[in-house]
Amino acid sequence: MRREINRFCGVVALFILGVSLFLAGPAGPAGAAGQPLLSVDSGGHKGIIRDLVVSSDNRYLISASDDKTIRVWDIKTRKEVAKILGQIGPGSEGKVYAVALSPDDRWLAVGGYLGRFSGKKARADEEAHKVRIYDFSSGKLHRLLKGHTNVVNDLVFSADGSLLASGSGDKTVKLWRVADDFSLEASLEGHQDDVYGVRFLADKRVVSVGDDEQLILWEDGRLKKSYKHSHDLDYIAVGKEWLAVSGAQSDKQILVFDHELRLHKTINSPTNPTGLSFSPDGGQLLAGTGSAPWGAIVYDVAADFREQSRFSKHDNLVMATAFLADNTAVTAGGNNKDVYFWKNGKALGHIGGSGRAVWAVGLDRGGLHWGTTWKQGVKKHANPLEHRFDLSSFTVGDSDIAAQRMKTLYQDWSLSHRKGGAYAFSDATLVISRAGQEEASIIRKTFNGYRHRVYGFTGEGLIISGGGNGHLAAYNRKGEEVAQFIGHTSEVWSLAVEGDRLLSGSADQTLKLWDLGELSQGKKKIYPLLNFFAGSDGEWVAWSRSGYYTASAQGDKYVGFHVNGGPGKAARFYPASRFQSSLYRPDIIQALIRSGSEEEAIRIAGRSRRTEVVDTASILPPLIELIKPSQLRHQVQGDRLELQCLITPQSKHPITEIQLLVNGRPTAESRALKRRKT
Repeated sequence: MRREINRFCGVVALFILGVSLFLAGPAGPAGAAGQPLLSVDSGGHKGIIRDLVVSSDNRYLISASDDKTIRVWDIKTRKEVAKILGQIGPGSEGKVYAVALSPDDRWLAVGGYLGRFSGKKARADEEAHKVRIYDFSSGKLHRLLKGHTNVVNDLVFSADGSLLASGSGDKTVKLWRVADDFSLEASLEGHQDDVYGVRFLADKRVVSVGDDEQLILWEDGRLKKSYKHSHDLDYIAVGKEWLAVSGAQSDKQILVFDHELRLHKTINSPTNPTGLSFSPDGGQLLAGTGSAPWGAIVYDVAADFREQSRFSKHDNLVMATAFLADNTAVTAGGNNKDVYFWKNGKALGHIGGSGRAVWAVGLDRGGLHWGTTWKQGVKKHANPLEHRFDLSSFTVGDSDIAAQRMKTLYQDWSLSHRKGGAYAFSDATLVISRAGQEEASIIRKTFNGYRHRVYGFTGEGLIISGGGNGHLAAYNRKGEEVAQFIGHTSEVWSLAVEGDRLLSGSADQTLKLWDLGELSQGKKKIYPLLNFFAGSDGEWVAWSRSGYYTASAQGDKYVGFHVNGGPGKAARFYPASRFQSSLYRPDIIQALIRSGSEEEAIRIAGRSRRTEVVDTASILPPLIELIKPSQLRHQVQGDRLELQCLITPQSKHPITEIQLLVNGRPTAESRALKRRKT
């Protein structure tokens, strides 16, 4: 397996006494796997954090997110030591819903919406439905498990590491035998709706929960016992004596059972209890938070699950929880996707990036406005505008110019919302009225955003609505979908329209500018004309569909190119700064803003500077694979370490330099590594 050089260097530098390799020289094409995709790396997650796992040696924390990344953090330093990347695509393709680490820390199992989905039901060969198995030490993709016919929502290894269980939207739990290279051992059928949680008991019996409101106990591959609740059940945790489950947003309860599925206690929570975890000693139960008041809670098991402490640093949804070996609680979420380490309600450490959720946007003909402050109690979608990006001077300042926002009135038409959908959310149904009379309605479902978070009319009377999971769509006044806007990956919180331009802001921490003229061209899928990200340190970057960008002095540190290796191979990430000479083009971005077309912008820019369409794949650097030692976590005896690498040029351009660095400094004698043919 070949690995991208920057990721290789980062891991090796941390695991092998600071040794790292760097190659310099022209780069080659990425190969047949696909074009590079420009994405934001803010230093932390920028989408909902779905899962947390702690390694058995208590050294690493692994986090999985809707932003399509898995990050590995050093628990002691709170620093990222690696990313594990896979195949991604537009929209939801590549979102990670679940991770599980084998007890010996060898295998990392990954599930989610992991690739393309044809739209056809009951197909086990869909990329989106497969489970990825990685070698955790090297980050190499070992195997793809095929069997589910819908996305995988949860994963867990048995305590002895012999079995892997997966729960899926196809209503099944599947068991995989690890020793036989993850061969499928059994498919457990009995749920009537999506399976969202699965766990092993100590004796390797299986328990699972789902949106059919059932908790099921499985024994020898058969349904032994079930419990029917009054709400959907989405979360499950197993301790030494007890198991706990919780469910939908309207249900503020945790149900505690013994291991024979006898109900022991119902805990009434002040918030909707989301992700659940028992401490390693079984003495504490940790619950995340899914509704106000936002507070993660630890319950004392010995005191019959009495509340022991509450943590209130998070300001929004917390789905992912875990414990360290010393019973330190770890919770991840909130508006800015923060990870906190805490005990007795007090923060002990923090991990977070430089991005902020975008709660408000506005447009004027010369600039983009946005705000990252959410004020409880303000009128829906009326949070303050704080910053403005000038589209002529490419400077960021205060939002002191009047800006257009989204309007819910058009002539005698109006928009409002009401309760509905699978979860009875207050804004799941968008109501389209004329002269006060309802003409049509649009119900958001689980597959298209759950809710109408923000909505309004364009100047032509079309309806734009943003919801969960990055769903943003245009509808006519009959309630029929006209087009989808593809690009956001998290909740769309804010919209603004000025003429033929639409601006959107999201919990994924980006602003996206869209050309509404593409609607009149009959396009069903519309991609951003311009993307914008601003860090909390004042640095910013704006980029086009093909990756041309302009940025503040250090803004391009926040973006890079994700390069898919194909469904069966690990992906790679290259910082955009490595391609500054080719892709840093403020002139193209300015022409793009004026013309509304990247092709036209390139032509305009070519009048004053030689400009050709850049194939980003053709300027990617060579690939490098560590051959010896085969494991990145390698103990070195003495003061010498032998490294053997496979270096693969990707074009006709030669490699001009190879350097060996120790702790960031050149060695006394840099030795050229022999290139081997693939």
